[in-house]
Amino acid sequence: MTEVELFRTTTAELINENPSTISITKKVYSDNGSGGMSETTTTLTSFIGRIFRRGFGAPEELVQLAGLKQREEYELLAPYDADISETSENVKQTFTVGTDTYEVTDLVVTKYQGEVVLKRALLKKVK
Repeated sequence: MTEVELFRTTTAELINENPSTISITKKVYSDNGSGGMSETTTTLTSFIGRIFRRGFGAPEELVQLAGLKQREEYELLAPYDADISETSENVKQTFTVGTDTYEVTDLVVTKYQGEVVLKRALLKKVK
């Protein structure tokens, strides 16, 4: 087994400890040529990933005009070949697991010897 295969196998084992089926809906916004934006929506190929809350302890409390709000940050551990891509202000990716909907806010691709071994997406719970 090569080191790349070892990284990928270890990632799969971690995911399988608490797996979720992830099916991302990707919305791409582009200039429609008339001063507005057009939206293209596609559903990406499903994959098995693992969602977990980032950090330790109680969620961060934010003081807002309407009162206190708790902010929890989540992360998605995904296999190297997961159909997930970089986000931007023109690309929005969301998915639902159970009753929770998440939005991908950032993507970290980990490579070893030039090959992708895993992907990690930072998430924001939207409902």
